[in-house]
Order: sequence, then C-alpha cells, then structure tokens
Amino acid sequence: MGAQSVSLQTETVQQTTPILDAPEDRRASPRRRGRERRKGGRINRQAPRRSILQAAGLSAISASSGVAASIFLAGELVLDATPWLPLGLALTVLGFAVLAYMIGCIEQRLIEIRLELMMVNGGARQADRRTDDRRASADG
Repeated sequence: MGAQSVSLQTETVQQTTPILDAPEDRRASPRRRGRERRKGGRINRQAPRRSILQAAGLSAISASSGVAASIFLAGELVLDATPWLPLGLALTVLGFAVLAYMIGCIEQRLIEIRLELMMVNGGARQADRRTDDRRASADG
C-alpha cells in the first residue's frame, strides 16, 4: 500500500510540474549590457616583473660564502687554527642571505602569478590596455 501511494504521488507531481527549459535556452543573450570588466584597464604598469630580493639574496650568498671560505682557509693555512668567531659571523650572514634568497623566490613566484592573472584578465601588452579615462568613456 505504501509503495503504491508513493508512486502515485510521484506521478502526480511529475504531471503537475512544468518541464524546465534546457540550459542552453536559458543563457543570456550574447549582447551584454554594461562594460566588459576583463579588458585590463586597471593594470599596474609600474609593478615589478622581476624579484629584486631574489637577485640581491643570490649576490649576498655568493659574497658571504666567498668570505666564509676565505676566513676558513686563512685560519687553517696561516694561523693553524680555526677562527670560530669570525667564521660563525660569516656563516650567520650566509644564513641570512639564504633566507633573503628564499623569500625572493617566493616573491618571484607571486609576481609570476600576478602576471598570469593579468594575462587572463585582459593582457599585459600595451595594445590590450585601455588608455582613456574610465569616467570619460562612461559619460560619453
């Protein structure tokens, strides 16, 4: 008795419910109202494209590793002992240089992501950018 009443209810609901339009029939018209927001009109032209911190960190790594190697070799060859305090200081500077380089790598990846988003949102080329004023084009 219960299964028959459920199927009867299902049939009556299907008969009374209108069939919805297909998804392609419900799409908006191709002529959109308003302006296209993906034109890339607000691209920051002064934004960096390369990480300065990455390049500075790499330079600091090479300089501080050279200084640390020089201190170690000079201590072993000339003094016949390891100068721990200057070597520790040079290795500390080397550690900070490595941290700066790693932060620069993260910054470079974020810059690349920003550029990819800029390309998706309208392009980074000068020809793709809108040069007129936004308010002037909206009024006229």
